Amino acid sequence: MKAQLLGFVWTMGKGITVAEFFAHLATLKGKPERFSEHDRLLYVGTRGDYHVGLFLKLKDQRRSAEIARSGTAFRVTVRELEEGTNLIDFNFFILHKQTGRGVYQHYHQSCSLNQFGIFCSNHYDELKKSKIATAHAANGPSLPSEDQKKRADRAFKGSLTWENMVRKEALSKLLRELDRIKFFDFTLTTIEDNDALVRPLKAYAKKNRRIVRFGSNGSGLIPAIVGIAQRSGITGGRVGGVDAENRERVFRLIENPDTFGEYEYDELANDTVLNLANVEQSPFFERMLGIVTGSAEMKAIFETPVRV
Repeated sequence: MKAQLLGFVWTMGKGITVAEFFAHLATLKGKPERFSEHDRLLYVGTRGDYHVGLFLKLKDQRRSAEIARSGTAFRVTVRELEEGTNLIDFNFFILHKQTGRGVYQHYHQSCSLNQFGIFCSNHYDELKKSKIATAHAANGPSLPSEDQKKRADRAFKGSLTWENMVRKEALSKLLRELDRIKFFDFTLTTIEDNDALVRPLKAYAKKNRRIVRFGSNGSGLIPAIVGIAQRSGITGGRVGGVDAENRERVFRLIENPDTFGEYEYDELANDTVLNLANVEQSPFFERMLGIVTGSAEMKAIFETPVRV
């Protein structure tokens, strides 16, 4: 079984910084929380320019099965876990403090990057609600006016959103996971001569951004998007839509590997120490940080803000 390092981007809503949000996440340390049919534990810390974290899924099963071969025969043994112990799945992640770009370690049956985003978004909305309540309370014992409510709501507009970082070549497969594609947002290096509407601006333009929103989807839409995305003049872009569970998904195009690292699960498990007292001291973060800071290309991807 393979464990992969996947790239992602977080964007905060108004009024809440990445640092504030991670301070809020730090309060969850050691507190199991039920999410998507399993208890979860979240531990966060910092390493230099990066926030780091460990996300655990506590499995409910009380027994594990093993099979052993002896000659031509097989024997299955079922073992019961000791009282007070659980099997777990684990996901390490790192996030640059300024750009919101990071890497998430994932393997089959562990929490997906999308599910992790939903879990964190729930806590972002919890923090946002608290901040709005504090802003209302600043008005004193009297109830806030409608105008004051609207000002507070505007000050914290939006929520946590996340995007998968993907290669252009991998886009077709990912788009087929969507039930409906809603938009394609991309940037061209120049204005083309046959674009009559904006051709007079060609001599002055630095970039040419296009946003196409779709009212319906047909069999030719994905090939058309992929064909445009693979053109040499495309410098960046995003494609967004809704998956089978009616969840918003956004894929950001980037010139990078499909994954930022791949390991055999056994290799990862043997080399993994989960330091829950001081999560930032967990050794696997050395590998992750080494990848994102190990070359000028990787540093540019994670440390340089990219505007589409």
